[in-house]
Amino acid sequence: MIQPVDMDEQGSARFCRVHDMILDLIISLSTRENFVTILEGSCLVPPELKIRRSSLQGKVLGDQTEIKEEHMMILPATVNMSHARSLVVFGDAVQWMPPLSRFSVLRVLSLMGVPGSVNHHLEDLERLHNLRYLQLGGQLETGVLLGIGKLKLLKTLDVWATSIEQLPASIVELGQLERLLMYKGLKLPDGIGNLTSLQELSVLDADKSPHTLAELGKLTELRVLTIYGLGGNESSSREIILQSLSNLGNLRILQFEDEEGQYSLDLDGMSHQWRAPAHLQCFKGGYVVMSQLPQWFSSLSELSCLSIKVKVLRQADLRLLGALPMLRFLELLGFYGTASEELVVGADQPFRSLVEFKFAHYTRDWLVFTQGVMPKLQRLKLFCSARSRYAGGFDIGLENLACLKHVAVKVIYRGAQIWRTDIVEHMITVAIKLHPNNPTFELSRVHQYNNNVK
Repeated sequence: MIQPVDMDEQGSARFCRVHDMILDLIISLSTRENFVTILEGSCLVPPELKIRRSSLQGKVLGDQTEIKEEHMMILPATVNMSHARSLVVFGDAVQWMPPLSRFSVLRVLSLMGVPGSVNHHLEDLERLHNLRYLQLGGQLETGVLLGIGKLKLLKTLDVWATSIEQLPASIVELGQLERLLMYKGLKLPDGIGNLTSLQELSVLDADKSPHTLAELGKLTELRVLTIYGLGGNESSSREIILQSLSNLGNLRILQFEDEEGQYSLDLDGMSHQWRAPAHLQCFKGGYVVMSQLPQWFSSLSELSCLSIKVKVLRQADLRLLGALPMLRFLELLGFYGTASEELVVGADQPFRSLVEFKFAHYTRDWLVFTQGVMPKLQRLKLFCSARSRYAGGFDIGLENLACLKHVAVKVIYRGAQIWRTDIVEHMITVAIKLHPNNPTFELSRVHQYNNNVK
């Protein structure tokens, strides 16, 4: 009855869908049980309506935009809000919203696309003592959150889509906070190490909050951590973050972010200083570049998603990665290698769980796939240089990928004549058409490699 529409790198469904008949049933039951009240546009709310979960649908408007009378919602003061557990408000609908003081038992509050002229509507926010989930987005002032430390039961704070530049000091009083979602550029106060219940911290801007790096080691319950801006920090800061990471034994997802082309960060020290989390499931290096693949990767038996860039890629690295039993998604970028060494996938380990593989290399164009390798691989993305592959052919053992459904190849035409690029593309097309599965195929040209294999 419930079907996944798309899967992410870890094998989880991004979206789900249901049959139309099931959808009609869900809507009917929801209406009968008064599960949610959706208010949009010009509508008159009956005063006897008991609202449990409410969604006010509006539009995102500029501060000077006038709201027409026919688009305004009428919410009588007699409407009973005392039972409301959830309130979702979007855009200019915040101007129709009753005072927050009327939501005495509210547990979930989401205000998105809020215009800057209506911040006064949020002045009672700190009085929502039962609040567990708070999501804010729009042109909000820092003062809106000054009393957030009073929301002792808050478990999720999402300010990713706001204009707030700094979180207030009282946030460190939220002892039960489990998820803190921010945008890069937001500054944190001192004392974040007090949030010992925190399980997700994304995105921590190391440039804006360098003092927080040392406090990370106190957040031993962290499952998800995303760090931005490490590439611009001094080596002493990198040592601090490595020391903090060594205490985070419960991590499931670790991600590094930076602006493309800005920094190249070497985290090889992790090989010696970091005790790898035994249950790590996803490692995304972003634009972080390691000198070589760290040996501690071999201990990550639950790793299912890996995106990494290494200066030197060796055959031994492929053996290490191929032995990981749960690896489903692999994005691998190499910069240098021994020209005489041919990289062969599957000669030693088969990548038995891999479903999607993206590969690019600055000095080698292709890997060779041996028989029986990657028995579950469905999606393959490769980069190749027209200049170096013109005389090299495309005999890479593609036919050995028994479950292949889709192939994407980007041809780097920098330094190659157009007719040579055409020949390379023709060889690739012929080789893929000969595959017994007849996989779908995408072929495109780019001028040069970048620091990403997206």
